[in-house]
Amino acid sequence: MGQSVLHDALLPQAEKLGVEVRTLTTAIALHQDADGAINGVTIRDEASQETQDVATGAVVLAAGGYLNNPDMMAKLTQYDTSRLIPVSSGKGTGDGLQLGWKAGAKQYGTGMAMLFGGYLKDPDEPSFKFMASQMNTAAGQQPLLWVNEHGERFVDESVVYNFSYAGNALYTQNQVYSILDQGVIDKMAKDGNFMGLGVYVKRGEKMDKLQAEIDGAVAADKPFIFKADTIEALAEKMNVPVDQLTKTITDYNDYCEAGDDKAFGKDTEYLVKVAEGPFYGFKLNVGAFCTMGGLQVTTSNEVLAENGLPVAGLYAAGNDAAGLTGDTYGPNMPGTCVGYAFYSGRNSGKHAAAYAKAGVTA
Repeated sequence: MGQSVLHDALLPQAEKLGVEVRTLTTAIALHQDADGAINGVTIRDEASQETQDVATGAVVLAAGGYLNNPDMMAKLTQYDTSRLIPVSSGKGTGDGLQLGWKAGAKQYGTGMAMLFGGYLKDPDEPSFKFMASQMNTAAGQQPLLWVNEHGERFVDESVVYNFSYAGNALYTQNQVYSILDQGVIDKMAKDGNFMGLGVYVKRGEKMDKLQAEIDGAVAADKPFIFKADTIEALAEKMNVPVDQLTKTITDYNDYCEAGDDKAFGKDTEYLVKVAEGPFYGFKLNVGAFCTMGGLQVTTSNEVLAENGLPVAGLYAAGNDAAGLTGDTYGPNMPGTCVGYAFYSGRNSGKHAAAYAKAGVTA
């Protein structure tokens, strides 16, 4: 979908209109006149490292936040970043925000990241590789059974149907494990999963690669997966209290049998017993799509300075912008972030063009 919108539709149209697109170029400084208005930018060619000063009537900052900048994440958020798995392009390094702040923009609305649910961490692979993994989807995105480091349930697991709820529920615990038995693995292979992962693993998709992926991870002794023939042995491998995990699963199976989740009220459709060995535990981290905010904007997406007035000629869109729609995005449903991304980009461009044109004709 993104490929079609960006590269098949928008890019050809932009080039047709004379837009020059540079993909290996970094903006490293903004220039301002005596009144503080933006009048230029310094760019650097990342292949040659050569720099160039470019005069400009306006600049739009749309650099995608700072999720991939460990120093900024540590300074600007309260998250335990060791538990977050950035699943993004890797280019959200905070460059746009830092350019804006150096130009006098107000630092505003930082501290929030878009968490989306359980995600496996493999120290030998880049995090984005698991987006298309059936094992990752089965472990982190199903409304089945989660327990914390004490071996206790802590939420109605069907929160997976809302990215925001799922990510925040997982983050309330110090550690979370997803537990699957052989029966539900076979069921998902035959009948399809309960919940997919965006466009990468479709909802209802038959998990025909799941068993092979699991077997491969077990054989490679990956640190996120545990396999045992009994629940007691699984608890020992996961280092959670044996008695408590045994009780949790006994109670859970009773709820499944009765069709009534007395602990959290989960819909009976998702009450599937954990009864057929071997049993698998998956250590879940929390996936993160992006950070939100950093530059306060007006309804024209003008960037505001500390005094509450616009920095003339400076605009912000997408993850860098804040103050117009709360935490920038409304991640209550998958895909809702796209609306603000498109709107703010168009709105910024429209007003930046009008501002630049007025400056030229003045």
